[in-house]
Amino acid sequence: KSSLDWKNLIPKLKGVRGEGEKPYVRRFKDEEEEAVWIANKIKELAGDYHFKDFAILVRAGYITDVYERTFFKVGIPYRVVGTVRFYERMEIKNLVALLRLVNNPSDEIAFKRLIDFFVKGFGEKSFSVVREHFKGNWLKASKDSLKKLGRNTALAVYNFLKAVTPLYKEPEKYHERLKDFIEKIDYYELLKEKFKKDWEERVENVEEFLKSLKDFYMKGYTLEDLLYEISLTGLEEEEENSVRIMTMHSAKGLEFPVVFLPRLEEGILPHHKSIEDLRELEEERRLFYVAITRAKDLLFLSYTKSESRKPSRFLSDIPRNLLDLSAFRKKKVKYEEDLIPNRSIRKGDKVIHRVFGKGIVIRVEGERAKVKFENGDEKIIHTSFLEVIRTPLGVFGRV
Repeated sequence: KSSLDWKNLIPKLKGVRGEGEKPYVRRFKDEEEEAVWIANKIKELAGDYHFKDFAILVRAGYITDVYERTFFKVGIPYRVVGTVRFYERMEIKNLVALLRLVNNPSDEIAFKRLIDFFVKGFGEKSFSVVREHFKGNWLKASKDSLKKLGRNTALAVYNFLKAVTPLYKEPEKYHERLKDFIEKIDYYELLKEKFKKDWEERVENVEEFLKSLKDFYMKGYTLEDLLYEISLTGLEEEEENSVRIMTMHSAKGLEFPVVFLPRLEEGILPHHKSIEDLRELEEERRLFYVAITRAKDLLFLSYTKSESRKPSRFLSDIPRNLLDLSAFRKKKVKYEEDLIPNRSIRKGDKVIHRVFGKGIVIRVEGERAKVKFENGDEKIIHTSFLEVIRTPLGVFGRV
């Protein structure tokens, strides 16, 4: 028998900073309103904190775009951590180059970038042929050079010009015609071929770019206005005392006095690819936990709400009494009505448990369910450890 007093060996932890403030929850109509509110909140708190004390943590890289644009407009210094800035990403630079060429057909840098990416077999020899026909318009020069190019190269150039023509003829409808170009040129398939590891993330970036173009168009921006706006964003110099914008994965191991977690929505967190897989769903939940524990002083949780957007199921995991919901009370909106019930388990549900596997719910009493598993065992389990199995049609599987 050991004479050691084990109780004295267990460290007693005691908080020294006090209870602190509850995490704030906000709802917005769209990401633009959300970004503007966050920018204003940072300015409001800037008297008590340095800009480097603020962090915007997002689930996916494409979400950084709206914050880069918003912070630039209002004069908040920012730094994108763990990835390149939105408009510096290759898949976006290609599309910006296309818009630049349509706006200014004599832009040689934009033309070369597009030809290098979209036209296979187009080397220096082919470029020399096109240059001979250049009279201020690279698209026209390319068309005039078709008969002098090799057969395969000429066909590739022809297909490229065919895809570009609608945008060139109607630049005022840039938001629609660029989308047409992407479909005709099969841009997503090209990204998949060239970037096998992260092509899906690049596609998400393109989708976000298209959405931002539509927003610019609705605000009355011409193509020239749009390109000017993009060029200004790229001129912003990074400072040490800057708001950090990064993905949740990049934030692991870091802490910040003030943290904002925007776009906490189904399909984003959890990611749409994780919703049907229990293990991946748990990874998403752990990622959410990592994100909320990055905040030292203040934590702001937010989401956008519409017919197609629902708040993340993970918000349902946080007891209401631990959140500051004053923003909802001021607007006379019930936060609970937005949430997706996270434990809607009923008799007859097909469920899965991480240890015991698949089974069918026989009875539900409060937060506990009696489940008969495939091996014949019957167990009473807390519903928080069960996930309902969806059918391929997305309907809860009940018998």
